Amino acid sequence: MIGAAAVYLLLVAVLWIKVRPSEAASGWPPSQSVAQAFGQALLNAPQVMNGVRIAGEQQIVSAAPLAAVPVGTAVLVLLGIVALISRRRQLWLLATFAISCGFYVAVSGLSAGPLRSLITGVWYNDTDRLAALLPVMALPVGVIGGVWIAEGVSAAWRHRPYGRRLVLPRSTAGTLAAGILVAAAFVVVIVVIQRGASGGVQAAAGAYRMDNSAALLSTDEQELLSRADRHIPAGAVVVGNPGTGAALVYALADRESMLGAIGPEGGPAEKTIAANLNRAATDPSVCAAVRELNSYYVLDFGSKEVLGSHHPFPGLEGLGQAQGFQLLDAVGDAKLYKVTGC
Repeated sequence: MIGAAAVYLLLVAVLWIKVRPSEAASGWPPSQSVAQAFGQALLNAPQVMNGVRIAGEQQIVSAAPLAAVPVGTAVLVLLGIVALISRRRQLWLLATFAISCGFYVAVSGLSAGPLRSLITGVWYNDTDRLAALLPVMALPVGVIGGVWIAEGVSAAWRHRPYGRRLVLPRSTAGTLAAGILVAAAFVVVIVVIQRGASGGVQAAAGAYRMDNSAALLSTDEQELLSRADRHIPAGAVVVGNPGTGAALVYALADRESMLGAIGPEGGPAEKTIAANLNRAATDPSVCAAVRELNSYYVLDFGSKEVLGSHHPFPGLEGLGQAQGFQLLDAVGDAKLYKVTGC
């Protein structure tokens, strides 16, 4: 048994440290202090992200002030924590909530470095992604808090202040009244939790609203992708900067993207195309790379990237004026080209 446990822990350590996204693909920076992150996690009120600004080469996440605290939900969760500790039962629920809070605090509050990467690199260091786990883990703890309240109210209903029983609960009417009271308490708990969840959804909705100022994919780009399969044959590999949303051609048009995620540079052929594609008419190495990858189609979504990051693709600049490229489709500033010079 000890040997099996040791092998399991060793396997987990290897997976945790080695088999995970690279730091280049986990580039979300911390956004606040540890104290702020701890308070938000405990009160189930994670921050609302409102964009990213760039200072020099350092990404700085701009976060809204502490999101409106869902008071009812926060109170139930705190009461649930007290109930679990006092009863010393179902402590695994408390442990799962504590782990989710710990991940959120680490990714949101710890300074960028080896410790933060060790703890949260598996989660892409994305504060919003971990914030989404908080209500999931807090919900059972909040339910425990609501049950604790209901049990206390029910006990108070059945007893006088000095411990003598009321006559009413011994009757059918008394039992019914106690049941109605407990049921009402459960309804209140459900309504409170639902309102808290709805508030969080509304607060986060702005980051995912689809319009022409959207961080990842504008309405023009989405429209272009919706009909890209009319121009791009099946089996083709589409060139594009994934940070601009071009990699979504895989999800929205069922066509393979040359690079599927922000950060990875790919092999020699991918690097050649990213750096020199606009020289296809004059540089034989470019056409060799295009033929190797079967990447005769290019999405140009400009240079604006999600999270304000910047991954240069100089080979995609000026395709409209470069020799050897045909414009197949365009919606606003979103363009689809075909490499004809190879």
